Amino acid sequence: MKFERIFVGFFLLGIGLLTSIDIIEDIQEGAEMRHLGLDMLIALFSFIVCAFLIYKNYKDQERYEYLKNEKEQLSELVHNLKIKSELLLEGLNTKVDQSFTEWSLTKAERDIAMFLLKGSSPKEISNYRGSSERTVQTQISSIYKKSGSKSRDEFTSYFLEEFMSFSESEKTI
Repeated sequence: MKFERIFVGFFLLGIGLLTSIDIIEDIQEGAEMRHLGLDMLIALFSFIVCAFLIYKNYKDQERYEYLKNEKEQLSELVHNLKIKSELLLEGLNTKVDQSFTEWSLTKAERDIAMFLLKGSSPKEISNYRGSSERTVQTQISSIYKKSGSKSRDEFTSYFLEEFMSFSESEKTI
């Protein structure tokens, strides 16, 4: 697009200059005013369109610089948000591990608890683990008892509240 605009601009500039030279020669030869007026209009329109193309290129360059700056700012923002989300996730993982340790969850209970936090149903968990649904239900009950939770909602909301409080403290980063 820019190449085409430059090409057309030079082409029109050439027309304007050649027409201007023709006007000067026509004046020296005493050409009719009607002919001179027509040549002047051709030269004028050529120069006006050239000026417009130069202006358009200038505005496009301004817009390009603006968008380039915006892209850099957005890239920096994305980078900062990625770092913050990694910190939040790391903090949440640490909190989950600490809580599981405090509650003395077994390895199997830890696995099931993670599936619960991810939203898996007891049936899905039993399929993932290759164990019976009854065994998984028993382990879920044990997890709730050790964590002091009465339900899945209470169990998952414990970590959601921790995550929310952690994310509030991270706003100052």
